[in-house]
Amino acid sequence: MSWLWGPWNRKNASLMRIGPRTGPSRPRIRFYRCRALVEQLMQAKHDQCLSPFMKQLLRFEALIVDGIGYGTLSPEEADVLFQLLAERYEHGSILISCHLAFSEWKQIFQNPITTTAVVDRLVHHSVILELDLPSYRLEVARQRQNEEQDPSKTNDT
Repeated sequence: MSWLWGPWNRKNASLMRIGPRTGPSRPRIRFYRCRALVEQLMQAKHDQCLSPFMKQLLRFEALIVDGIGYGTLSPEEADVLFQLLAERYEHGSILISCHLAFSEWKQIFQNPITTTAVVDRLVHHSVILELDLPSYRLEVARQRQNEEQDPSKTNDT
């Protein structure tokens, strides 16, 4: 199963809450920010231990990849990420947050064939949640600005 979520807001906090909830009776889940995951995949490839690292990642019942789409991947980076997603296809859940629509994923992977293959595998057995929520950080910043402009609106009573 894949879960795909849109732009940053409260849902990212939900992703982050799911990951740490591991233990003897809980599913084995691993959380990664996309950039960190890609860097680890690239390092494993450089060290010629990509296959064992992939096998390690396949042991998790769910893999959370947060922030796909923040930055373009080089062809080599896109290739290792594709390899991981292809390996996990039909072997375990993957939860992904992305601020781009699928039609814009070519910005991430650059190669239309790779992009189509990635999207095809992700959506095949997925639950797609498209959340159009306001940015939590923007909301907090506006509230803070309003409180600074009018100190009487603070909750300090």
